[in-house]
Amino acid sequence: MLIERGNGTSRRMPTFVDINSFVSHPARVTIRHVQLRDLVWKTANQHEVLYVSERAVKTVDTDTGKTAQCSEFPFEPLCLTSAFGIVAAGGVRRGQLGITYRRPEEHADNRVDLPVTMIELGGYVNNSITLFKPGAASVSALVCNNDHTLRMLDINDSSYTVIDTLQLPVPLNHASISPDHKSIIACGDSAQLFVFHPEERKRSKAAADEATRVDSLAPLKWTRIATLATSADAGFSTAFSPSGVLFAVASQDGLASIYDSRYLSTSSSNTSLSTRNVPKPMKYIESTRPHEIPGAFRCLKFSTGPENLLLISEQADRVHVVETRRFEDRQILDISNAYRFSPTEIDADDRGQLAPLP
Repeated sequence: MLIERGNGTSRRMPTFVDINSFVSHPARVTIRHVQLRDLVWKTANQHEVLYVSERAVKTVDTDTGKTAQCSEFPFEPLCLTSAFGIVAAGGVRRGQLGITYRRPEEHADNRVDLPVTMIELGGYVNNSITLFKPGAASVSALVCNNDHTLRMLDINDSSYTVIDTLQLPVPLNHASISPDHKSIIACGDSAQLFVFHPEERKRSKAAADEATRVDSLAPLKWTRIATLATSADAGFSTAFSPSGVLFAVASQDGLASIYDSRYLSTSSSNTSLSTRNVPKPMKYIESTRPHEIPGAFRCLKFSTGPENLLLISEQADRVHVVETRRFEDRQILDISNAYRFSPTEIDADDRGQLAPLP
């Protein structure tokens, strides 16, 4: 397969993924929102993948092909994430958030999750959840909601605390935090990427000592320090590279914008949000079908292994694998024929043929 270069010439596509080694596993992944497609998640287990199927989150062992149900939620998840032994899913009403804990690997004979903790944060649809660990014990979450808020939660067993609520001018679709926890990027229903940096809230020495003792999340106040122009359509996925040097946003019109974080001011005093000294994208990646629904970019992830790769999925059939050292090489995986369910195995809902939710 050939790819087009910017100067109009073409060359043979590099091979990052051996398409002849594709292995397909039947998985009934249900899509409940035409635009939200972050429904498959790789866990810390090398051979385990989670996916949403109606109200359940199921697992497939990519080594054995065995599938199992690990948890069931009282709602149909629209988004899914997993990290630090936690599985979290977002729902469509009142900011529904379901959280369950995975049993350790030594209890692999019964990997059914522990009971689901239900949270209602208020607002509307929870479009995405991002888990991160600011300390040795605590786990935090960034939750993007259609009510124009980005909420930061501290999660502790069956309880939670809302650490901060950031108000934005548009419904939010996705947010990511940098590996050093010093930057947050968020995108939503506009051609903008919002950038936040933290500053410590004032507190007494006793409160600071107590926070250190229990290893809780430092009381940070997150301030929007920049608003970056991206493309002409809504953004649906963001990511930082493992080093934190690069960050990226994928938009519905089929354009992914990549930035160098070293050109972004680290000052949180820029409350005027001036466009001066705001970095421009260092690179654009275009869909094979720009401005068409099948070619809309929905999910974007940097690889965590030794290869410096960026993976971007189109709404249907195609995944881009991009080399991020020089951005000169790209492989496009066409998975449309990798596996097809028979008509009796899949229904209209599973094809994502539902009207978009309000």
